[in-house]
Amino acid sequence: MALAMLAETADGESRQQILDLLHTDSMETLRNNAGILWNANYCDDGTVNSLLASSVWLNNTIMYNENTLKMLADNYYASSFSGTMGSQEYNKMLQNWL
Repeated sequence: MALAMLAETADGESRQQILDLLHTDSMETLRNNAGILWNANYCDDGTVNSLLASSVWLNNTIMYNENTLKMLADNYYASSFSGTMGSQEYNKMLQNWL
């Protein structure tokens, strides 16, 4: 999932190298496969408890492409968090998430 999310943020040769590594021919196929993988492994039915989570941790001094963050949320169920990296507040937020 991490490599699939990385592919969403890359372009050109870097993206193609990730797709090749994952033996995937397109971003559409990668997104579809990621959804299948996620849904096959996420379960909370009272008998099995497999709760998945993914996130992106951002530096609040840098501008990020909102469309990319939305793509990560929609296709990889990734929450986005922003703050001052290394600050006590940010570190505590990350610890709580984990």
